[in-house]
Amino acid sequence: MDSKNLTNQRNQLETAYHKQAEMLAKRVKKRFKHLRKQFGRQNIEVFRLYDWEIPEIRAVVDWYAGHLVIGKYTREQSTREWLPLMGAAVAEALDVTAENVHLKVRRAGKQDGKRYERIDQTNRKVVINEHHPSFT
Repeated sequence: MDSKNLTNQRNQLETAYHKQAEMLAKRVKKRFKHLRKQFGRQNIEVFRLYDWEIPEIRAVVDWYAGHLVIGKYTREQSTREWLPLMGAAVAEALDVTAENVHLKVRRAGKQDGKRYERIDQTNRKVVINEHHPSFT
């Protein structure tokens, strides 16, 4: 394959990723408005906003009291740029700072004993309310 074809494929992939990011952000924003009201009345600060509902967007998005945890279900054709792009789009849609966005890779089934992989680790703890008890 020559460099012109590679460049063309790369541009198509970037365009597709931006469309996916936009679709995901819209879906999550709409769901967040509804769930935040519903769970807010019950003092619940943790809930799932998205779980692979659009076939081409293999992701899961969870809300943890102002923090977003965004995971990607891996596949062979995934690239490194995809997950950070989805994270940035969702964070912007919900007005969440980059500091409160946490990305992780998820694997379907067990592979080498690991199903989830941390991308980064911090020693920060977040207190979460779920009905009346608080969890750290």
